[in-house]
Amino acid sequence: MPLNFPIVEDVHLANAPLREVICQVRFPILLRIAHEEPAALQERIRARFPMLETERGVVIEMEQLKPGERAGFSPPVYRFHNPDRTCTVSLAPDFYALSTTSYRHWADFADHLAYAANAAQDVYATPYATRIGLRCINVLDHTFSPSGEFGGVLELLRDELTVMLKSDAILSPELAMQRIQATTDEDRFVFRYGLFHEGTPPEPRFMLDFDLYTEGNMNLDSLLARCDRYHQTIYSAFRWCIADDKLDVFQPELMIGSEA
Repeated sequence: MPLNFPIVEDVHLANAPLREVICQVRFPILLRIAHEEPAALQERIRARFPMLETERGVVIEMEQLKPGERAGFSPPVYRFHNPDRTCTVSLAPDFYALSTTSYRHWADFADHLAYAANAAQDVYATPYATRIGLRCINVLDHTFSPSGEFGGVLELLRDELTVMLKSDAILSPELAMQRIQATTDEDRFVFRYGLFHEGTPPEPRFMLDFDLYTEGNMNLDSLLARCDRYHQTIYSAFRWCIADDKLDVFQPELMIGSEA
């Protein structure tokens, strides 16, 4: 079995380092979405996601343009936001997605996912998905360090993830990112981790970025069960990354079954 992270009971982390959680469902392109405003979907989900933005990318191919021709526009992407804009349903001709920058625990996210997916399926009746994925991006900065210094962040993590950063071989690296990819019977797991800088002035951060997905023709009736399985694997992977005695930094609360 390519993935062998110890299975742990999920614990709600009140101070989780999650920056964003995204679930995306891809399907064969629907011209209806490309050429028709999604009024029916808006009516279905606007109780939770009342704010709408439309993105239209410009496609420019300079060599192929003839005199008098104009650059074309790529299909629109519709973004339905909740009132504080921390949770978004996205719709394009070949996918819909749910994302949040204010993750609390899995039960909340799964409830929004079911709400959006049921609405999209009722309106567009997509026969199957071609790709289903869940991605969880964690970013740790000095605020997670007991000492208030970034060096304390490295002490929260397993040595396997930080050995080069703790050595004297390279002092003050600007970037130190790694990527590990593994394939199970049907799933693909991508783990990106390491040091990067961000902000003004740039400050060090450590990223734990987990992406678990499946490609092929998949029945959407099992979407929630599949994503729950993805979540359990990603949560176990996250917990493996944290040193055994350092979980308290993330303020663990009552164990709540499959919520995290």
